[in-house]
Amino acid sequence: MADGLAVSLSRTDDLAMCAVADTGPVGIDVERLKPWDHLRDIAPLVTDASPSDARDLLSVWTRKEALAKAMGVGLPDDVRTLEVPTESPEPGRWLRRDGWLWIGCPCEDSCVASLVIGQAGPDESGTCTVVEAQLHEPNVRSWSIEVRD
Repeated sequence: MADGLAVSLSRTDDLAMCAVADTGPVGIDVERLKPWDHLRDIAPLVTDASPSDARDLLSVWTRKEALAKAMGVGLPDDVRTLEVPTESPEPGRWLRRDGWLWIGCPCEDSCVASLVIGQAGPDESGTCTVVEAQLHEPNVRSWSIEVRD
């Protein structure tokens, strides 16, 4: 982290997301939803759970990729070994597990995104304030997220 800031980037098709945190390492990942028929065969390579649809599978995948980015390592050969929470918090909610703060990440309905920040503290959950900035750039959105314990 330079100057106390951590940055993570992700992109899929025509969408990019950037996360900046001053409280610890950060990871973000975004994926555009794809038809379940295109993803069903890779599900056993991503998780031992049985995802029911593309959104469930990509939710697990984005949590794993965001965590790998925050840890500063690549994805392991066996992605299933990277442990992430089974649930993904909705926007406006957060979940802390094992020193990682998982934050409900706002995104388009056609995408799935996960945001994680390294943060020590007890395993618990709570709410956060999500404020969208008013920008004058077309197709650019910006949020600031404040976590309340």
